[in-house]
Amino acid sequence: MNTRTLTRTALFAALTAAGAFIRIPLGYSSITLQFFFTAMAGCLLGPVWGPVSQTVYVALGLIGLPIFTQGGGLTYLLQPTCGFLIGLIPAAWVIGLLTARRPPHPVRTALACLAGLAVLYAVGLPYMAVILNQYMGKAMDFSAILWAGMLPFLPGDMLKIAVTAALAPLLQKRLSRVIEEELTPLQRETLLAYYIQQKNIPTIAAERSVAKSTVSRTLRRAEGKVRRFLRY
Repeated sequence: MNTRTLTRTALFAALTAAGAFIRIPLGYSSITLQFFFTAMAGCLLGPVWGPVSQTVYVALGLIGLPIFTQGGGLTYLLQPTCGFLIGLIPAAWVIGLLTARRPPHPVRTALACLAGLAVLYAVGLPYMAVILNQYMGKAMDFSAILWAGMLPFLPGDMLKIAVTAALAPLLQKRLSRVIEEELTPLQRETLLAYYIQQKNIPTIAAERSVAKSTVSRTLRRAEGKVRRFLRY
């Protein structure tokens, strides 16, 4: 474990959160970029820190930060799509496991992402069925669940996988540059404290004996650089 690895983990937690808000509503779910960043996390962070980044994202949302598509908090566990959020964690692990310690290759990366996507749906669809049928009383059959939670999203998923397979080697270099050249040491420390150590802004401010506005400003600047990485 080192600062670079922890910073990358924090970056991908932030990127997955950003991906939740790039969305197209579709029935009970939405088309978002979350799986794209989960796949990238698996490819670029590996089978340990990839899923850690997604665990951090899910944990922050469940404790109340509004970083899911429809908000946050423990009540989100009763949302039909919450299983897909939980599924991001093992999906990143599978992708990382299949791409770790291997030279980057588009076909290998695409197949790993397909395996991760299968894991995501294996977790998300049964969860959706339980919430819709047992909690919400919808009485939806297997076919209806597939149409509600998977089939309309597959074309977009294939596009995300294709982009991941093409860009992962390039983004590996770009990610190193973001961490080493664009983020200041204080910005790196703030990202780590907020996203990895899960400290809130008042706690960070108290530890540094600075105003909360100072911490917020540092965090915003760091996230702004992450967003520029996202646009790239």
